Amino acid sequence: MRSIPVIAAAILLTVICGDAALAQRRADALAYQVTYSATYDPSLSPDGKQMVYITQILGREQLFIRNVDGSGVFQLTKDDAHHEDPAWSPDGKRIAFVYIKDELEVISLINIDGNIVTSVLKERYAHWRPEAAIAGPYAAAADAAKDWQGLVRSPNSPDYPSGAATAAGVLEIELPRLFAMNGPIEWRNGQTGQLRRWPDAAAMAEEMCGSRVWAGAHFRGSVEAGRRVGRQVAAEILDRQLLSR
Repeated sequence: MRSIPVIAAAILLTVICGDAALAQRRADALAYQVTYSATYDPSLSPDGKQMVYITQILGREQLFIRNVDGSGVFQLTKDDAHHEDPAWSPDGKRIAFVYIKDELEVISLINIDGNIVTSVLKERYAHWRPEAAIAGPYAAAADAAKDWQGLVRSPNSPDYPSGAATAAGVLEIELPRLFAMNGPIEWRNGQTGQLRRWPDAAAMAEEMCGSRVWAGAHFRGSVEAGRRVGRQVAAEILDRQLLSR
């Protein structure tokens, strides 16, 4: 999708004539919009409270989100690329889109599809997270430790399978196959400035999964299952969906 970038503006055309009063009346009546805003492809969130849409910014298609009443406008993407076809995940927590840069289309839907599968499994099994199993009101007496808490706050969603581990599994397959990142990988935290390096994508995924266990957010079995889900979804899409035309 391409369109000429324009700046939204409403210009009041004032008719100049000899009669000043008539000119003012015509000016009040003749308000024409001579340009338009390149905003399109709105997608309503599952709960009907927000929408994501595309707006042209300096010739690039950027994603914005806002409440349906027009409040709470927030720009989601700000890089030098195009972002098209936004769509919400069923739980309304993720947004999929097509990322286009340097003529290369990267389907971010891979990670979203993994999260969709994970969300379905979470609702099916509804396993307790460590915090609930150890310090919750229904914890088994032999295992209970009321003062226990993880290093991170547990999300309000079931434990099995881990969504973070699903994302790790997706990256483990996606980075080597889609981006040819078969060697060392490094990533810098934009907030702390900390730089992390791994020998390959599998090592990065292993640490991502392990961190969820060490932080007390998931049981080991949940991250192992999530990682398998991510790997399988990514492989399925790359093998069967992203085929040469």
